[in-house]
Amino acid sequence: MNIRNILNQVFNSWFPNRIISVINIDYGHELSKREQKSVDAQGNPIPWFTYPAIDYLSQLNLKNRIIFEWGSGASSEYFAKRCKYVYSVEHDKEWYVKVNALKQKNQLIICAKGNKYVEGIAKVNRKFDIIIVDGIRRDECTKKSVLYLKNNGIIILDNSERHSDTCKWLRRKGFIQIDFIGFGPIANITWSTSVFITQKFDYKPLDFQPRKTIGGEL
Repeated sequence: MNIRNILNQVFNSWFPNRIISVINIDYGHELSKREQKSVDAQGNPIPWFTYPAIDYLSQLNLKNRIIFEWGSGASSEYFAKRCKYVYSVEHDKEWYVKVNALKQKNQLIICAKGNKYVEGIAKVNRKFDIIIVDGIRRDECTKKSVLYLKNNGIIILDNSERHSDTCKWLRRKGFIQIDFIGFGPIANITWSTSVFITQKFDYKPLDFQPRKTIGGEL
């Protein structure tokens, strides 16, 4: 057996283990699953989106952006540390009490049910840079979101593979759909987090783009 064959055998035996290590250790999937929390490898809260979506959003400069989200939790804390203000509406009273106790100065969390949940964005009554649809009644909330989005804003729809009609509706409204498909925190399945932008999209990266990849160095 020549040296090339030996190296190929070593590489092929190591490579699958490296893939598992990148997801479980470098991205923190093992920690998030063990703690049943949406966190990264350092235990910091991250949105319960796919890792590719989180990687993309993490390189954007959001310090002057104002965000609204249907659903609250780790994403609220993550965005509050990176943007100007975060408004959230939550339907689950018990969960609301938990996340509200941890809110930062630049957060407002509303607890509402039924139609008041969907209309939570109207209660704030302003235009937003980013609107996140990641709670209940996603189809209705998505259609409501376009009324309160700035011309250069972003709509983020998580688990978008379950809402193909809603995605089609947004595309017909002129939005460009970008799907980030892959693994994410906690779950052992892949799914899609979709980002919808317009032709007026003008968000800048924090420094350089793309950023250094997680698990990219040997």
